[in-house]
Amino acid sequence: MNDVEQAIIFLRDADIAVEAQAYGFSLKHSELTDRDFAQCGFDNDSSISLSVNIDEDPPVSWFFRISFVEMAKFIAAAYQATGKPDPSRKNIIKSMRALDKIYDDTELNEMTEQFMAR
Repeated sequence: MNDVEQAIIFLRDADIAVEAQAYGFSLKHSELTDRDFAQCGFDNDSSISLSVNIDEDPPVSWFFRISFVEMAKFIAAAYQATGKPDPSRKNIIKSMRALDKIYDDTELNEMTEQFMAR
């Protein structure tokens, strides 16, 4: 089982609506019927990026992690941090931003530095 498959299983076990995609996975939300809530895939430096559709300018908020499983754990923690069984997009995004502020990005920065040194 690869990293993407493990991440999808982890999210489904956390009752988060997720669909496998060729690039990784997408998150669904009941507030959006015409587009994905978020899309997760590889970035150009081999890190994993999550683009979350928000109702702000710019219309997307980005989050980065070193693996799909780490991203899945971040997503699940954000949903759980809302304290609600079916959290709103606004509350999930607020939780994601709060968690991202305390994220130790040392390993992620090292990955990016190695990529830039090529």
